[in-house]
Amino acid sequence: MQKALLQKTEALAGALKKMQDHQAEAEQELNEARRMQDSLLPKPANHGCGFKFEFMVEPSEKMGGDHIDIIDMGGSRKGVFLSDVSGHGMPAGFISGMVHAYLHARFDPGVNIASFVRRLNDYMYHYTPPEIYLAVFTGVLDMETGDLEYILAALPEPVMYRNGKGACFLPGSESPVLGLYQDISCPISRIRLDAGDALYVYSDGLSDPFSDPDADPVSMEMLIARYHLNHRKEGLRWFLNQAVMHNGKELPSDDLSILLISRDA
Repeated sequence: MQKALLQKTEALAGALKKMQDHQAEAEQELNEARRMQDSLLPKPANHGCGFKFEFMVEPSEKMGGDHIDIIDMGGSRKGVFLSDVSGHGMPAGFISGMVHAYLHARFDPGVNIASFVRRLNDYMYHYTPPEIYLAVFTGVLDMETGDLEYILAALPEPVMYRNGKGACFLPGSESPVLGLYQDISCPISRIRLDAGDALYVYSDGLSDPFSDPDADPVSMEMLIARYHLNHRKEGLRWFLNQAVMHNGKELPSDDLSILLISRDA
């Protein structure tokens, strides 16, 4: 009896050890996948013309569906891109990698952003599962003039901080999410960043924690004004810390990202 019990105990211990080994291996693979996804983000660089690009991408799991990119288009022009794939985790991260590859293959110096967004929509529609969709901010910035043309598709309204005037929302999205409909409209918006101005673009993973009616909603306009005036030295992770505190010290349940484009005063 004791021998049989000992054999069962040893078998259980062996099975537990094997399970722990598999879990450790899976965790290592997830960490490597996260490292590879992080490597797709832009590298720090001096972009010149008095412009600075800052960003933060924080997945709710090891991997996530949010992505930010800054693309050199020659001369003083930069392509700027923020995308948010539906869902979380490794599946969303895989689709995000597809979007990154498509962006770098097709966002060339002569790109028309409306045509690009329509082609990206077709790509998502034909080559991703039907339940997957994508929200995006796509723009081209001329750093000499400060002129920015962009398309906003299903992301929250960006916030512009005007030097000496404060923060205000830009008009909301007129384009639907990408990947659900075969034909979409892509109206282009245009703004100018003058000296001392800053543009904040973000995913709903950042804005949603502050819009919960049960937790004293906070306007992103007011939050960004607080950051811009008093907390810029703390970096963009300040927003994540504020979201955690606002949510009762719980990490947000959605991937979040924010892109800050600022021009020296």
